[in-house]
Amino acid sequence: MPIVTVSGPAGSGKSTYARKLAQHFGLQHLSAGEIFRQIAKDEGMTLAELSEQCEIDDEIDHKIDEQMKVKATRGNVVADGRLTGFMLRDIADLKIYVTAPQQTRILRIMQRDDVSESYAKEETLSRDESEKKRYEAIYHINIADLSIYDIVLNTEKWSKEAVIQLLVYAVDDLKPL
Repeated sequence: MPIVTVSGPAGSGKSTYARKLAQHFGLQHLSAGEIFRQIAKDEGMTLAELSEQCEIDDEIDHKIDEQMKVKATRGNVVADGRLTGFMLRDIADLKIYVTAPQQTRILRIMQRDDVSESYAKEETLSRDESEKKRYEAIYHINIADLSIYDIVLNTEKWSKEAVIQLLVYAVDDLKPL
């Protein structure tokens, strides 16, 4: 009943890699980002606007985190999100952090969301700052502290296929706890 987390900033590839790992191993994929994007869509807000709303009202963050925890504790899951490594650190079998340089992340978001580079940059920088503040205030988490992760990987260094191969190997070779 493995529980694998994939964390990282927006545009780092966390959802892509979590989804691929889940498919490869026949596990359920949970995505905090997808839940967050759906809430923004339902509320008619941009991601930056919802992030700003979350700075005022932490109920949304708690709701997403609780959903992720409840579903993940069932096992056989790859959970991705900015905080999944922290939220599930006591039960996760493997905690992965993926990242990429800011400009790479902005370009990925631009392509993923089909928005201009200036819009993607503004959204990304705004969300990064908002999340840093929120997670410190709500959970007393310094998201720059990567010491809880078993693997930290710069996804700009390799192709998507190579990153997936590296992560599949790591999960496949995982020793029982």
